[in-house]
Amino acid sequence: NYEQNMQDAIAVFPRLLTGLDINVKFNSVTGFEFTQELSIFDLLGIHLYHGWLADPSDEITYPVVIPHSYNQLVEHAINNATSTDTRLAQEALLSQQFLENNASQLTYHGLYELNQTVQEGELCVFFRNNHFNTLLKRNGELMLLVTDFGFLNELGHVWHVLCDIDDSGDFLDANFQISPSSQSVDVPEIVNTTSTGNRLVKEMHSDNEISSKDDNTEMKQVLDLEIAAVLQAEEDGLIEQSEPQTSQSTTIHNDETLALHLQEEELQESFPQHISQSQSTHHHGPPPSSREDYEQSYPEESRRRDRGDCNIL
Repeated sequence: NYEQNMQDAIAVFPRLLTGLDINVKFNSVTGFEFTQELSIFDLLGIHLYHGWLADPSDEITYPVVIPHSYNQLVEHAINNATSTDTRLAQEALLSQQFLENNASQLTYHGLYELNQTVQEGELCVFFRNNHFNTLLKRNGELMLLVTDFGFLNELGHVWHVLCDIDDSGDFLDANFQISPSSQSVDVPEIVNTTSTGNRLVKEMHSDNEISSKDDNTEMKQVLDLEIAAVLQAEEDGLIEQSEPQTSQSTTIHNDETLALHLQEEELQESFPQHISQSQSTHHHGPPPSSREDYEQSYPEESRRRDRGDCNIL
């Protein structure tokens, strides 16, 4: 019913911003539990595939898994894990092992069925790891359009050949030629938003280390400034302590200089007057030219010096 599909698709469009509700069945590459979201693919005529299939050669696990969708199998594994019924407990264990062993949501049997189902030149949608991929079959090879954030700077990587469940296929450029750097690129373990998140987490850890290094450098600079300030304060304290001693020493020196100056002036005033009196009383003639002459000329001065009557100012 075209009109009904159109109305269902229009009602689903706003929910495309948060994702689609898809429930895989493990019996076919086109096996999905019908939901309203699937009407969009029907309306646009685009096939939706997956490769999460149980292997028919596993006679023990296969009959346990294929009757269930993904949601049913998870519920079955949880509810019967502790069951007292041996059969149910065994089925719960097998269901859990299947989900754990095929966590990449792609099996070799599923890859084989994809190659058999997808037509040459068909452009379709491939569901894996809770992520929708653009899938193209060209020259008998399945290839996925590279959209993962991890390949943002790999300009030559446009298509990734899907030939193994561990993503070991070559990378192709826009002309479907093998990229020269195809062998040197590490493929994300899971090509979905999880790998993108891991990449962002690693980048955040790198920025914190640089920030931590910057913080350590800034802290070291602050400590250096504080040490310099302490040393400067100690030096200023020593200068202040030495200033009173210098001032006191200068004062003593000035007092001694003044005393000597006053003594010289006093001697200059008294000595010429004494010489004048002595000359007028005891001596009339030329001044003495030697010590003997001086003692002969000034016998009183000589006797006074011998008695120690001199007063030293």
